[in-house]
Amino acid sequence: MHPSRKPYRFLSRSFPGRLPMLSASLMVSLALTGCAGGDDAATSGTPKSTALSGFVFDQIPGEIPRILASEPPEHESADALAEAPSITDTLTTGPLMLAQTEPAHVMVDQFGNILSQVADYLVADASAETTQNTAPASGSSGQHVVKHPRPTPYLPDDADLPSWVRTGNYGRPHRNPDEARNAIPVGEPQENVTNPQPAQRPAADKPSDSGSKTQPASRNRLVTATNLQLDSAEFARLYGPGVFTQNALANTVIGNYRNQTSIVSNRFRATVNGTLDRVRLYWQSGLGYAGGTGGVIRISLYPDDGSAQHLPDLKAAPMSSGTYVPGLRPGDNPKSMFPEIRMDKKSQPMVAGRIYHLVMENTDPAAHENFISSNNSITPLKNGRPARWLNTLDWSTLIGKRPRGSSRALTWTNLTEVGSGGNSFSPILQMILTNGQSQGVSDMEGGTVDNKLIYTATLQKPIRERFTPRADKRVSGLSFATAASVAGRLQWRILDGSSVLASGYINEGRPNYNPIQSNANYRVGNYKWYDIELPAGKDVVMKAGRSYDLEFQPEGASQWKFGDHRNGSSYGFSWPAAFTESQAQLMLGGRWIGSNHWNHAQSGQGANWPVVLHLAP
Repeated sequence: MHPSRKPYRFLSRSFPGRLPMLSASLMVSLALTGCAGGDDAATSGTPKSTALSGFVFDQIPGEIPRILASEPPEHESADALAEAPSITDTLTTGPLMLAQTEPAHVMVDQFGNILSQVADYLVADASAETTQNTAPASGSSGQHVVKHPRPTPYLPDDADLPSWVRTGNYGRPHRNPDEARNAIPVGEPQENVTNPQPAQRPAADKPSDSGSKTQPASRNRLVTATNLQLDSAEFARLYGPGVFTQNALANTVIGNYRNQTSIVSNRFRATVNGTLDRVRLYWQSGLGYAGGTGGVIRISLYPDDGSAQHLPDLKAAPMSSGTYVPGLRPGDNPKSMFPEIRMDKKSQPMVAGRIYHLVMENTDPAAHENFISSNNSITPLKNGRPARWLNTLDWSTLIGKRPRGSSRALTWTNLTEVGSGGNSFSPILQMILTNGQSQGVSDMEGGTVDNKLIYTATLQKPIRERFTPRADKRVSGLSFATAASVAGRLQWRILDGSSVLASGYINEGRPNYNPIQSNANYRVGNYKWYDIELPAGKDVVMKAGRSYDLEFQPEGASQWKFGDHRNGSSYGFSWPAAFTESQAQLMLGGRWIGSNHWNHAQSGQGANWPVVLHLAP
């Protein structure tokens, strides 16, 4: 072994360090089958084999790592690279030492899993074990592929695979600084677990409109995947008003504005079968939102074009269509409007699982004078996506633009995926079919504006979300979004009246509340998602029609920020677009009242805190 090469140990073997261990890099090294003799293994009369396989990662906090260098090189064939991390044993139960490393390094595998350290050894648990990767039988020989660090050899429909494998692509992860995870040191209580976020799938690999690809439910007690389809069994395990979050509003102009002609598409994956009969959206008038009469807005349902961008097929005949005439008048005060708009033409039904577009286009001959805006819920990109468990295909706002008077093709932007002005957009829309079924999301007003609408919970001012489910629920975990403005502990409890069904706490040693400057006039509160798994055998059962409370109470002098959002039920939206099986409440003068972010001293209705219950697998 060359004296200048630092050895990295895998199990009981020692190999020369071929990749640098830099303080700004992360490294995982794996020995190959048949290489037990280190450098000597490459000098025998048999075909030469690589003695070390590893990857150097570049990473910023909370980001899935990017491969900087690998052995063998990443540009070699995928098959060669997939065969590289192979050994004669695999991870089964308990910790497994993968490599010796420096204590200052934070190690992350290709799945986005944090690999904790004990002393100076890197370890990982057996959570990635599947039937496709079981330990070899005693006395057997041959190659067995481990789960760290490359997922390439594994089947995407294996329900036990980590979420990145099931829902991401199999190439290099995309850099996304907004994805968060939390390292848990081995042996310490896991009171504050933030699950890893997967890379976004490239557009070309996203499901087409020909139908939904099967995404089986996992056996994990927490839903960890963050690129799910809207109609997947795993997404259906998420129950609560925080599945979609809403921090503020942003408008999309429909018509001619600032020498640009724009049309808007609310793209969605259908979860119901049937013919679209009527829709409800959020329309806004006022300076910068609308002009003149508001125009004549043609609302049409189109199929997806099946392209990598998944745009509306505007050459196809509309499947349903209707017209909205706002009828604005000069001198009117700015107003919000939520009319139910009926489709006057219906030709084809929607098929559950397929992608469709509800397109809004201004057909007024003077659309530069008469126009209006549809409103969208927005979330600052620094807070993550509006729906952290959902992909950016199945419920998204698209805007198509071209110069006014031009006949050139529209230039489309997915405002949910790439955002605008530092915010990610999400449609406010409910669709009702002729058979009475409904689909949509109507989170339509956020209470996270810093020092104005956001609520500060203290020891004397706890909050709770009161659930009254229509059907029985079995809960195996919970998630909630908050941040500590004064460090300390936050206790959570699930209560049936005064009986405690489950409880725990999270802790922040220093404040993590740092409001986001949204524009020159106001700031939006930031938050962190906390994911809590209930102990095995300790599921909470909620009975239909009975009320249960998810309560949050700061301890000592700690203070925690919570932003509610209005669910639209006060403006005509209904279940399931409006999550009406729970209500945000806060304590005022020793009694519980409904949250009202416009005035915390007055009771309100139709609001929710950002909380989610994970239903047991």
